Amino acid sequence: MSLLFPARLGVTAVLLGTISTVALAETTEKKPETALEPIYVQLDGITEEGTVTTFSPGAMSVPAALDGGALLSTIPGISGSRMGGHGIDIILRGMSKNQLNVIDAGSFTYGGCPNRMDPPSSIATFYRASRVVVEKGYASVTNGPGAPAGTIRLEREAPSFESGKPVSGSFSLGGADNGGSGAVAGTVAVDLGHGFYLEASGEAKTASDYEDGSGHKVRSSYTQKSAGVTLGYRDNGVDLAFDVETDRAEDVEFAGASMDSPLSKTVTYRLRGGSISMPAR
Repeated sequence: MSLLFPARLGVTAVLLGTISTVALAETTEKKPETALEPIYVQLDGITEEGTVTTFSPGAMSVPAALDGGALLSTIPGISGSRMGGHGIDIILRGMSKNQLNVIDAGSFTYGGCPNRMDPPSSIATFYRASRVVVEKGYASVTNGPGAPAGTIRLEREAPSFESGKPVSGSFSLGGADNGGSGAVAGTVAVDLGHGFYLEASGEAKTASDYEDGSGHKVRSSYTQKSAGVTLGYRDNGVDLAFDVETDRAEDVEFAGASMDSPLSKTVTYRLRGGSISMPAR
């Protein structure tokens, strides 16, 4: 027994020396670095310069046909409140109602009820806007008086046509399962030649009562339809357009008010335009 003990001790020493050498080799060996690809996070269609935010309605995750207030609520710094399934009233910088302006294609848009059941954002035609400009705070006298919260401008541009294709258009569709809400909107433009064009748009959206977390029905149903026609001219440094638009909301129910709205109708006639800058030759 005493003879085997030194042999075992010697073998153990050899093994420990081998392990320590391997461990030392692993710790001193330089491993190759792994380069990770950079990750960029951006929201397409939105640009922000100081207190001014500009975005294209067609590039947003919320279809413009659903609700103007829902579309604006996706912009950082903007929230909203509602009394029912129709019409989100915009809150900007903690202010709302008459403290902000909504300008649609150069004309002021007003709601039809002081109780804010149909705010301007529910009447303005966001689906026809080429871009939406949100100015936070009182920035320019061109946006009209008041509006300490800011101004929301819906700007339109003359439609563009590809060579040999005198017709262009767009289509938007959206909806939700709870309450059976749905919206569809479309725009078609025709090149009449010599700088003249004709543009027609239509929108329809509807919703039923939805169920809350307890399974109770909440009154929020409505039906809203709108349409518009534009005859325009863009050439020789001139950009002019004449709009005729109508909006009709029927059987709108409000859970947060003591009344409903059987009918709300708006008709707009608008002449807009001016000179445009010509490229240098």
